[in-house]
Amino acid sequence: MIAASRFIQTLEASGIGFFTGVPDSLLSSFSAGLQPLPRERHLIAANEGAALALAAGFHLATGGLPLVYLQNSGLGNLVNPLTSLIDETVYSLPVVLLVGWRGQPGTKDEPQHQKMGAATVALLQAMNVPVHFLRTGENDLPALLQAVTNEARSRAAAVALVVEKDVLSGDALPEQDAYPLSSAEAIAILSAAFLPGDKFVCSTGKIGRVFHVWNEAQEQPYDAFLNVGAMGHSGSLAAALALHSEHRVWLLDGDGALLMHLGALGLIGSLQLPNLHYILLNNGAHESVGRQPTLGFYVDFCAVARGCGFAQALKLQTSNELRSWAANPLHGGFVEIRINTKVAGNLPRPTDLPQLAGARFRKSFHTS
Repeated sequence: MIAASRFIQTLEASGIGFFTGVPDSLLSSFSAGLQPLPRERHLIAANEGAALALAAGFHLATGGLPLVYLQNSGLGNLVNPLTSLIDETVYSLPVVLLVGWRGQPGTKDEPQHQKMGAATVALLQAMNVPVHFLRTGENDLPALLQAVTNEARSRAAAVALVVEKDVLSGDALPEQDAYPLSSAEAIAILSAAFLPGDKFVCSTGKIGRVFHVWNEAQEQPYDAFLNVGAMGHSGSLAAALALHSEHRVWLLDGDGALLMHLGALGLIGSLQLPNLHYILLNNGAHESVGRQPTLGFYVDFCAVARGCGFAQALKLQTSNELRSWAANPLHGGFVEIRINTKVAGNLPRPTDLPQLAGARFRKSFHTS
């Protein structure tokens, strides 16, 4: 394996002057290694398209060469600025794309990564982006990275370096414990407010897995939609469920997911849905891919929620505060719960195929 510190040093020696992107599990040691850099040299973006715009701004201001890192599932967020801003037929701006290859054909991965894994290389090539690979057996890293950066400069456009699984190594970021509650503890206390017939939507990442463990231990598990992909879109899904049914709908969202498509909160708030409980479990981190920091503890989410039309928005951070709220919950509204990043090390994944779980959830709306 290649040490992430060596990889970063070699990228800088090859001419990369600015790093930005959205953390990915395959690149977790890489993004952890970037954390000591000042913000003029590294920024974690809300989404991949925003990262590409940051990269464009860096090049326009300095003439330097930027790098955007992402999981291949984030290519969907990248397509518009890649084809209408960076492309050589538009503004022709050089950038290196460092893409973690989840769902690589021939490897075992979760269902939500398989389609994009199979399409990654073809999708990049369809946008006229040259593709290079960083593989487990790479024995001349400086030559590879110099070739990639030289091509980006000479083309004045994007060049991709697609990274296979288990190529980079390095230390993980430590757990964050600025707040006393874990996600599991918050859900357990929050459950005092749950009623029979309530429906649940859980955001991408470990929130859904933590809820699944709690839910499976109940005598009568609740109907839940665990959104394993489509990061940042759980809020819109939950709002439509509440709009088109009379069930109480609980959304358990994460700070990274909410920030990724924050504009959706405006529409959700404007609907004034009394049967939607928007619960934000805010740990200030991309916990499921390496604990890289988000802006979760910087953004005043309650002020944003009120500005988006939520009549009531509260921030809770202790067990006593949460118990008090759960004993008499608001009808609808937005609740931010500040939590730490501690989760069980052996947190299981749901075993049901997404198609079966989705069909069962859909059926629950017609039988209850």
